[in-house]
Formats: sequence, structure tokens, C-alpha cells
Amino acid sequence: MSFPRAPLSGILQFDATGAGTFETPRYDVKLNIADLFAADEGIGQITGRLSLRGEMLTMEMDASSRRLSVSASGRLALTPEMDAEMTFRFSDTSLDPYLRFFAPKMSPYTTAVADGTIRVVGELADIDHLLVETTVDKLQLKLFDYPAANQGPIQLALNRHVVEVKRFRLVGEGTALELSGTVGLHDNRIALDASGDANLAILQAFYREMRSSGNASLQAQVRGPLDNPVFSGNAAISTGRIRHFSLPHSLQDINARLDFDAQGIRIVDAVAQLGGGPV
Repeated sequence: MSFPRAPLSGILQFDATGAGTFETPRYDVKLNIADLFAADEGIGQITGRLSLRGEMLTMEMDASSRRLSVSASGRLALTPEMDAEMTFRFSDTSLDPYLRFFAPKMSPYTTAVADGTIRVVGELADIDHLLVETTVDKLQLKLFDYPAANQGPIQLALNRHVVEVKRFRLVGEGTALELSGTVGLHDNRIALDASGDANLAILQAFYREMRSSGNASLQAQVRGPLDNPVFSGNAAISTGRIRHFSLPHSLQDINARLDFDAQGIRIVDAVAQLGGGPV
């Protein structure tokens, strides 16, 4: 099995039995992988059972290690439509190693541990007839030295080619941030809203060579095509501090008002301290 971004390694042990006619076969498979790896990330012990009755495949799978606990169950029709009904449950599972496969520039000091479920219903061969519902009951983030968590369940859905952010509220010291909106996969258009207060330490999740702190009040919208979105809104920063590892001093006591529009970020006014002097 070839996944260039995350090559798999491990030894599969299995028992397979089959009976019946070629038109309506009955197959049962028990499998075990003692130590599965995706690239350098250990997934751990994998156990599972597959049962085929005619064209209907049912499955039960479990994966466990010190960093994850995931179970999957459901059914899949082996037809051109690939009609499916599956549920995935994860508990105390580290998401950050797998997010880095898709976002390699994400800071190595960012960690994310979550509990929740993913439910898949519909035709896997046609995303227009597919519903994917995700509920994250617990999300614990660590952005270098800044912890954050969800307040209430996070609810996301893929419904008929549209990704919906139904409920997303993130809290931490100085942070109470809400996100809502949709991303259309047919027309590749985005419509997201973000509002609330955010601690500038959140920037540490994206910039590995930066340390930041302070408070920001944010009202922002993202609209338009995915490959060229338009940002709008405003932000007010108070008592901010930003330190880049390559610089001898931090920019601190930042107080600023910013506007976002199609042309970029406009500094309405801003004052700060650098090396003991005003900026």
C-alpha cells in the first residue's frame, strides 16, 4: 500500500476463510498488525474483523498505542455506488502528527489531543450523496507554552459537497473565539466568520520561530474563491508582545487597530516598545 506522504510499515497477520457459491460468497477475515507505522509515527496495535456476505462487507477495527485509541465499525456495499454506513470513534488521540502530513510547516511545538466521533453515511463514489458528520467532544491544544481547549462540542459536517462549520468555540487564557460558515467543494468558494477575543499566543501554532502574547479582539470574514479569498474585518490588539528568535529584542507593549480588506491589512494606528524605546 503506497502513500507517498506517509509510507506504511509493519507485518500483517491474518486468518481467512471462505464458503458458499461464487455468486453469493461468504468470507471472514481476522487480522492483526503488531506495530504499524505511518512514516515515523507509530500507530500501534491494529486488530480487526471483516465479513463479506454477498456484496455487503461489514467490519470492526481497533487501533491503540500510547498516543491514540481509535475504533471503527460499519458496513460497505461492494457495488459501483459503494454505499456505506460507518462510525469512527477516537479517544485521547494525538492529531498533530497526522496534521503535519498535510501541513508540514506547522510548528513542532503544537500538540492537539481529542475525543470524538466521525459518522459516514451515503455513497463513497459520489460525494453529492455522502454525509460525513464529525463531533469533537474534547480538544486539548498546546501552542508551545499556551494551552487552549474547546467549549462545548465542535461540530463539523460534509453534506452534499459543502463543508459546514456548525459549532466551533475555542477558549483559553484571554481567548474566546467562535468560528462558523461553509466551504463549497463544487464551486470552490469559502464563507467563514470568526469573532471574539484571541490571545496572540495562538500565532505560535503556525510560526515555529516566534513567541507571542497579548490580547486581540477580532471580527473577520473570509469570502470568495478558495484560491483567492477576500478577507475583511478588523482587530484591536492590546498589550501585545512578539519575539522572533532571530532578533535580539522583542516588540512589546503593542497597542494597535487593524483593518482587513481585499488589498491586505491596513494599520489604522499602532504603538509599541522595542529595545526600551517607542515605535
